[in-house]
Amino acid sequence: MIKDIFYFTKADRRALVILCVCIIALTIIKVTAAPVENAASSESEIIIDSTVTVAANKTSNKFKTKQMIDLNAADTTLLQRIPGIGHGFSNGIVIRRQKLGGYYSVDQLLEINHFPDSLKTWFYIVPDSIKKIRINTASVARMKEHPYITFYQAKAIEKLRQTEGKIQSPARLKLLEEFSAQDLERLSPYISYE
Repeated sequence: MIKDIFYFTKADRRALVILCVCIIALTIIKVTAAPVENAASSESEIIIDSTVTVAANKTSNKFKTKQMIDLNAADTTLLQRIPGIGHGFSNGIVIRRQKLGGYYSVDQLLEINHFPDSLKTWFYIVPDSIKKIRINTASVARMKEHPYITFYQAKAIEKLRQTEGKIQSPARLKLLEEFSAQDLERLSPYISYE
């Protein structure tokens, strides 16, 4: 009868051994980590104090009054000085600017996910600072890098150049079914017909 109570299968014995090893390991960790916890708590206080100081310094770097900033020239450090713009938005603004070749309108900031409409008033645009795509010489790969041109639109432009020669004006692109009027409107500041 006692044999039946203490009978364990092979799987039960393995589980018991693993459980015992885990209990012993956790006990050893707890005993050896106790003195380290006190040291870690004092270090964490120092870290907390330094982060509070850093956070206080970042707040003091924010503009106190409204400043007008050139959207096509500002770097991430300057952008982060605007109240409401942190690391994420500043990087998003600069990355989008690089992909586009520059902003032609402050309203383009709203293409960045969750960008607050109220922050647009901090910026102005210098129109001559946009890098244009030479539509008559650019490769398909170069054209499709632009956020406003899809692969199919780039291929249509290339085919148009091959069949009819140099594209002289936006009127020629309007005839392509791959472009809507809205596509051409937002793309027109980025196209050069040279």
